[in-house]
Amino acid sequence: MQVILLRAIERGGDGPPETNVTGVYPPLGVATLAACLREAKHKTTIVDAQALGLSAHEAAQKVPADFDGLLAFSTTTLNWQRTLALVRACRERAPRATTLVGGPHLDLYPAETASFDEVDLVCIGEGDQSLPALADALDRRRDPLTVPGIALQRDGEVRFGPEPPITDLDALPLPAWDLLPLERYRALTVLHPFGTMVSGRGCPYKCRFCSQRYAGGVYHRMSPERLVKEWRFLVRYLNVREIVHFDETFAMGESFLNEVAERVMRDGVQIPNNVRARCDTLTEPVARALARTGTHTVHLGIEAGSDAALERMNKGITVAQVRRAVAATKAAGMTARGYFMLAFPGDTEEDLRDTVALSRSLGLDLASFTITVLNPGTPIYEDALAAGKIDDYWAAFARNEKTPARLPRPDVPWNEGELQRRLRRAYRAFYLRPGVLWRLLTNARLWRWLPSWLRVRLRI
Repeated sequence: MQVILLRAIERGGDGPPETNVTGVYPPLGVATLAACLREAKHKTTIVDAQALGLSAHEAAQKVPADFDGLLAFSTTTLNWQRTLALVRACRERAPRATTLVGGPHLDLYPAETASFDEVDLVCIGEGDQSLPALADALDRRRDPLTVPGIALQRDGEVRFGPEPPITDLDALPLPAWDLLPLERYRALTVLHPFGTMVSGRGCPYKCRFCSQRYAGGVYHRMSPERLVKEWRFLVRYLNVREIVHFDETFAMGESFLNEVAERVMRDGVQIPNNVRARCDTLTEPVARALARTGTHTVHLGIEAGSDAALERMNKGITVAQVRRAVAATKAAGMTARGYFMLAFPGDTEEDLRDTVALSRSLGLDLASFTITVLNPGTPIYEDALAAGKIDDYWAAFARNEKTPARLPRPDVPWNEGELQRRLRRAYRAFYLRPGVLWRLLTNARLWRWLPSWLRVRLRI
């Protein structure tokens, strides 16, 4: 069967504002699905409207008008309404095609998505096995509901097939990078050309501001051998200059990372890379192992400035562990970038002061601050709903109903204007210090990043 995988553009339209303005990254999940489909002998192509800068109508023109295969769309909840516009444009363009929607959004709102007339099928969970099995079923005219992870609307109700499986990540083929417009991907503070990797799915932790339903709530990870196989491909065959690890938390497991480091060094593929980390798992041995692979920057999810606030978040870390993690990062010669949340449910003026004060005291090279959003599927969103403090914004959004332009915020004692002022104040308090400015200006990587920055500014 012929399959076209599509990703909608993430900016423009009436939906919420784009949250990732640091660049355009390859849709690694889509490329992996394409590889799985090709391995099962299905002819597959990718249309990445985000990378190509195509509107829904323009992207739909990439689909042949007489196409009668499978059109598969990947979406997050935040980008669902733009994806729906693309589904509708493709349905109008190729009315004989079968449409399917998958991605993280479907683990939250499968019934709402399947209820749209333009959507023939939805895929829940990891699609690496489900999508090739579905293409086989459609080829053989079998009932799609026999395929695990598939749901559809039938006789006026949404029906679900068997539970989707958890993917054995070691068994996955390498992503189909050749189907992506590689020259179109760019990012701030990343050397070009670059590659991305996800070697583990899900997260074993339960922070109250996060949802991990997309991986079935199960954390699973590649072996060091499989991880380095993909790493080696990026370096030797795609000639990337940097790797961005998008795992929710890559930096954990001393023996695991030591083996990764040994394999990377033995294979001669040690290149700059950056990772995300938890402060309780980033020990000195872990930091040294990362540095041996070429890691230059560690992104640390710190979030709050006191043990009490971290406990309210169910973050599972302490301020003492934060200090040790930053110190370990710096001692290993890597850049430490901290991430902080303002206006978490229950926050007071003292909490905001503590968070900014901690950011200034850690010796971080870079810091990012965000105002808390009640994201779909998160405990803080469910709590706000149960308490009657908000309407069900995301369910209405999933039904394509008109919703406020501003994303839902927690019930805190500051209005939106004041929150934006506090955000700007936090950035000024961190960056407008002689020591921080001097570290930035004397950072050799900053000057290597400038061409990347210019490319992003000129093309976004």
